[in-house]
This record gives sequence, structure tokens and C-alpha cells, in this order.
Amino acid sequence: MSRLLAKHWAIALLVSLALNLFLGGLIATRWLRGPVDGPRSGRPHLRFDSLREALGPEAKAAIDQVDDQHSATIRKTMREMMKARRAATEALTADPFDAEKAREAHKVLMTKETTARSAMHEALVELAAALPAEQRAKLGQAMRKRGKGGHHGRRRSGRDGGWGQGRDGGWGQNRAPDRDGGDPPSPE
Repeated sequence: MSRLLAKHWAIALLVSLALNLFLGGLIATRWLRGPVDGPRSGRPHLRFDSLREALGPEAKAAIDQVDDQHSATIRKTMREMMKARRAATEALTADPFDAEKAREAHKVLMTKETTARSAMHEALVELAAALPAEQRAKLGQAMRKRGKGGHHGRRRSGRDGGWGQGRDGGWGQNRAPDRDGGDPPSPE
């Protein structure tokens, strides 16, 4: 009887070990890789594919031209920003902690974030300049739709004002609707 019990315990321990290794691998991968780009990360993000979808085939040529002109710069500034974000995180978690290094790392991060946002905003301005009025209206609608719930990862996922994952995959605080049941006011 004890031999059978020992066998069951060994199997249970092996299953537990396998599950722990799997979960540990997921956590370690996420930690090493950092957050992905895009809406879930809260980083500045401009997706030309989303713009092509929102604006339709009439705007394809203008989007392609702006994409060709700006995508390399945007990718470069985003990589630099991600590198600065990792450095800032490392400075905050360093042992021994050096407050001055952490402050400097965050100053660099803020500069890189501003540079990345500026590159994306310049691309949007050039795109808008190349579009007729009706396409600019569609661009504005797409931007308002994407921006509901704020920015920096705060996406509206429900109407309860709690925290959770939004429909777009972004994590953050949900915003309650206004009193008449409509959408909450825009943060602008």
C-alpha cells in the first residue's frame, strides 16, 4: 500500500514541477522581453495597417508614402525608447539603489518618449496634409475610436470603473459611463 501511495505522490510532484516550470518560463519570458509594443504596452504607437483599414483603399497611396518615409524613423525611435525604458527599470531595481542614476535614467526615458511621439505625430500631420477633407474626417474618427479610455494603456473595458483588460487587449482602469448611459467624456 505504501508503495502505491509513494508512486501517486511522485506523479503528483512531477506534474506540479512541470506546471511550475511552465508558469515560471512564461513569467521569465515576459520579464526578459518586456511588454510588447502597441496598445497593451501604453507606449506611443502608430499602426499604418490600422490606418489603411480605417481609411479604405482611397487613402492607400498617401498612407504608403508616409509609411515609407517615416516607418524606419518610428521603429528606430521606438527601439531607443524601449532601451531607455529597460535602463530606467534597471536603475529603479538596482541594488544598491542610486537615486541619482534612477532620476537620470528617467530623464533619458522621457526624452526618448518625446522623440518617439514627435516622430509619430509628424507622420500623422504629413498624412493629414496629403488627404482630402472627407479622408481627414475618417482619420479623426479612427483616432477618436482608438483613443477612447485615454492613453498610456488605460483602455475602457467595461462600465464599472474597475481595473481589467479592455476589448483591445489593453490593461488599465475602466471608466464608467456618464449618467445617461452614454460613453464617458473624452479625456481631451
